[in-house]
Amino acid sequence: MGPDLSDEGAKGRSLDWLKAQVRDPKSHDPNTVMPSFKSLSPHQVDALAAYLDSLKAGPSGPAPAEAPAREPGAGGDLPLGGELFRLNCAPCHQATGRGGGLIGVDRNAPSLAGVSPAAIPAFIRSGPGPMPAFKDYVFSERQVASIVLYVRELQDPAHPGGFGLAYLGTVPEGCVAIVFGLGLAVLAGLLIEWKGRG
Repeated sequence: MGPDLSDEGAKGRSLDWLKAQVRDPKSHDPNTVMPSFKSLSPHQVDALAAYLDSLKAGPSGPAPAEAPAREPGAGGDLPLGGELFRLNCAPCHQATGRGGGLIGVDRNAPSLAGVSPAAIPAFIRSGPGPMPAFKDYVFSERQVASIVLYVRELQDPAHPGGFGLAYLGTVPEGCVAIVFGLGLAVLAGLLIEWKGRG
């Protein structure tokens, strides 16, 4: 997912720009999936920026053929993805992926409804913000692909009929059913009472 950096130094960016990109990439692109490396020391950031500035690859023959892009979730298993999501993701992102779980003071997990499936593996591996990072020794590539498949299913759920209620989950749907049922019961009671007086 990351861009080619082999000619980063030839792009004319200043060392200060490169340092800011390492420390806070969202300062340049709010939609980037690149994690921030604020844990690096100033010396490490300086060294990394200097190295990036030194990368000035020139033309050296034909460009290598690019591998065909893989479909997000390729090689995954949907039932396995559902199991992994419910165990590891649903406590914060909710069973429907609509977010809302409390993850800190005045902070809730975001909804996954609009997240690009191609970006999900990077989020899983890097753990942006308070989200834990699930490295390759925690989830294999197949497990990550399985989670991507399941999130795609949550983003575009099947429509078997009835009212989806924005797919908020069983609790809101149950509340609506109870309120609707109680309303019908009250109306029936009032109708019986009114008929009894006649």
